[in-house]
Amino acid sequence: FSSNCFATLQTSLCYEAEMSSRAEAVLVREEQEEEENSLLADALHGKGARTIVQTHRWTNCGRARIGLFVAGLLSAGIVCLGLAFCSHHVGNFLVLATTGVKTNEQLSEVRSSQRGISQPVPHPGMGWPNGTYSPTLFCYSVFNVDNPDEVKLMRLQLKMHIGIFACDEAVTLSGTSILLGQGHRYENGSAIDVYSWYNPAKQAPRGNYAHGDNTISFKNTQIFISAWNVLMNSGVPFNFNWTVKADPDAVLFPERLRWHLKPHTHGNAPKHLKNCNYKGMAALYGSLEVFNEHAMWAYKQKHKKCVDQLPWQHWGEDEWIDTCMWKFLGSAPLSDYTLVGDHRCMQADCEDTWRAAFHDYKTE
Repeated sequence: FSSNCFATLQTSLCYEAEMSSRAEAVLVREEQEEEENSLLADALHGKGARTIVQTHRWTNCGRARIGLFVAGLLSAGIVCLGLAFCSHHVGNFLVLATTGVKTNEQLSEVRSSQRGISQPVPHPGMGWPNGTYSPTLFCYSVFNVDNPDEVKLMRLQLKMHIGIFACDEAVTLSGTSILLGQGHRYENGSAIDVYSWYNPAKQAPRGNYAHGDNTISFKNTQIFISAWNVLMNSGVPFNFNWTVKADPDAVLFPERLRWHLKPHTHGNAPKHLKNCNYKGMAALYGSLEVFNEHAMWAYKQKHKKCVDQLPWQHWGEDEWIDTCMWKFLGSAPLSDYTLVGDHRCMQADCEDTWRAAFHDYKTE
């Protein structure tokens, strides 16, 4: 829509410029004819040549200035109206000053309603939402910089404006902050460099049932406790209806996710979704985790209980955050078994256009 808007504005300006040019040409011709007639009349009355020329130079100059002034006012009015109309539809984002995020300086791009805030939201790369725009989504992924496939998947999503980067805001976190690519562009053609955020956590070992672990997958809870701390300190999750964690190898469709979440968006209670029917019991599988804004506020206030009182050292992060939510934070779990098509639970074909995500697809 913004392209149509600016195209309309450009057409209006060109038309106005052409009309002004034509009007000026007509004015010049009329003045030339009037001057010739007046010179003849003055000569008949006996005025001197110098007096005649000076009088008509002043008259012509004044008329030209008045004509140009009026044309300028008309053009300026059209420009102001056009820009006001376009800015209303193009978006409500302003580029503000830079702010530090761990080891990298990243530009901050925040909503115009936040212009008065002295501490702008750290720029996480921004998103390219399309189709359905409500409810609003903040999406993030934690990836391993030593896994080339995960790095490629993150860079591909940014480049193509898909996956988590089709949410309203998107952040990636990794053990080393790396450049992923270019984000939104300025009017002069330069672009924002998008880095992953630094997540100060060690790599996770695999679980082993024989050692008392509840998983044979990675015991990655410490990584995500650290990642949640980074997100809480940034304040970004508190600006959106829902916070979404997606695995790097999850194929996410944010627009479809909004369809699932829209009926559950209103209200003041903390909520999170369970996406797996495991032997008749609702479970949360970590390929896609979804929490409403009230759950994020509850986590910020009470997460220390989850860290201190749960045996997370033997768990995967999905079991930990699920238990933390319902046991300590008062979150009411919502079951949605058509949310994800996961090879490990609730498998579905890619042709299922109701599924908001598919997992796992580890290569481009």
